[in-house]
Amino acid sequence: MRTKDEIESILTSCPFPEEKKIGSYFILLNQAPEKGLVDETLKKTFPNEEFIITNNCVYIFYTLGAGKAKLGINWFEKKLKVKAIGRNYRTMAKLIEMATV
Repeated sequence: MRTKDEIESILTSCPFPEEKKIGSYFILLNQAPEKGLVDETLKKTFPNEEFIITNNCVYIFYTLGAGKAKLGINWFEKKLKVKAIGRNYRTMAKLIEMATV
């Protein structure tokens, strides 16, 4: 569960440029992962999949779309040893809109 302010912060802190940001996915972490696990996970690379890990979110952009992606929520949960939930940009923006009403 995230507050409106937390969701806004995650969205505005997205490190991708705007054209990637609107096509990105946000994997919300239930706790900050251990630094060692983050460092190991960051060593993994897959073509057409770009990600950045923060204490509360994995920002991920799939060049070819999420449907054929290798990196997903389960993969990050396993590597980072945390629980997570994923949302796309439109859903994140909608959650903020709904919380504003």
